[in-house]
Amino acid sequence: MSQVYVNVGVDGRSIPAGGESGQVLQKASDEDFDLIWTTPAGGTSANIPQPTNTKSPKDGGTDGTGTVGTSVAYARQDHAHPINVATSGVPSADGTASLGTAYTYAKSDHVHPLNEAPSGTPEMDGTAAIGTSFYYALFDHVHPVDTSRASATDMTAAQGNITSLQSAVTAITASAVSITLTASEGDWTEESTEVYSQAVTLSDVTAKTKVDLTPDSTTVLQMVSDGTYSIYIENNSGTLTAIAVGDAPTATLTISGVRYETA
Repeated sequence: MSQVYVNVGVDGRSIPAGGESGQVLQKASDEDFDLIWTTPAGGTSANIPQPTNTKSPKDGGTDGTGTVGTSVAYARQDHAHPINVATSGVPSADGTASLGTAYTYAKSDHVHPLNEAPSGTPEMDGTAAIGTSFYYALFDHVHPVDTSRASATDMTAAQGNITSLQSAVTAITASAVSITLTASEGDWTEESTEVYSQAVTLSDVTAKTKVDLTPDSTTVLQMVSDGTYSIYIENNSGTLTAIAVGDAPTATLTISGVRYETA
């Protein structure tokens, strides 16, 4: 390339003639004042860096994925990136987990709606199941009574059982009795440690006879004095036996009771 220099410059430095709009001076070699006009890297004068006249993009660019960019404009010193917050919609209620596709931030005062069931009522008792719903039940929810669980046949059978039970209860007869437990030597037989027995005689005793004792205060005080914890009547296939737990009574006891004859 032939070069033509004119005596134009500053402090004896020459500037080569020519050049086009947008071109810049560039050293052609290490020699002093060896300059040429060149087009900046990028192609044309339109690629010369200029201050931008548009706002800085939000975080993540326009689609949230980030980009290298193609702009050759530079940002001014007082530039500011806008906060990339959501400008529409509301936070989702709890549901199926998802990574999501949004690239905007949630505001600090955002609120998630409660994920309560929008309709329907709690299920009645039935077959156990984990369930598929991801809704919450309100704290004042109520499960309905599952009346379908008892069929007409079941109810009839239940009524029959109740009738039988009523008949059995009605058949029970009760009468007052008085049991005398003597305290002479040998009247109480030591069955084991702190357990003593004595035969009881009543007329018409069956295997279903039951006697409940109701001692009065005098009897209770005597038992406490003797160290007798309790006395009860045992029926062994129609044979009645008084059982004293603790020490055997040292005085003859006459104890009132109620005799039952079950059906």
